[in-house]
Amino acid sequence: YDAVILGGSVYAGMVQKQLKEYVKANLPQLLSKKIGLFLCAANSDKEQIKKEMEFAFPSELLSHSLVQDVLGYAYSFEKMKFLDKFILKKVKGDDKSAAEYYDDRIEKFAEAVCGVNHE
Repeated sequence: YDAVILGGSVYAGMVQKQLKEYVKANLPQLLSKKIGLFLCAANSDKEQIKKEMEFAFPSELLSHSLVQDVLGYAYSFEKMKFLDKFILKKVKGDDKSAAEYYDDRIEKFAEAVCGVNHE
């Protein structure tokens, strides 16, 4: 592949273990490709997003990547375990499932990685 897109969802400040293991096992090969990195996260604080990116991906991969962004989020109370529901309800203040996808960011992300512009 000429380009690789890697991403995961942030849950309690962390991404999936499988993503971190994949990146670690394949870092030399990934550094020879065009790379796009994304997260799905409900946090809109730019400083917190930066920290989550830094925690999710090694610094070499972050500095090598063409683009990094948060592209949206979704959570479903119906699919959560009791403790997760309880914590999110306390943080959020309600128990409504939600989803938001940032179409403009997704388009810019695709343009950066693939060089495709849909205008």
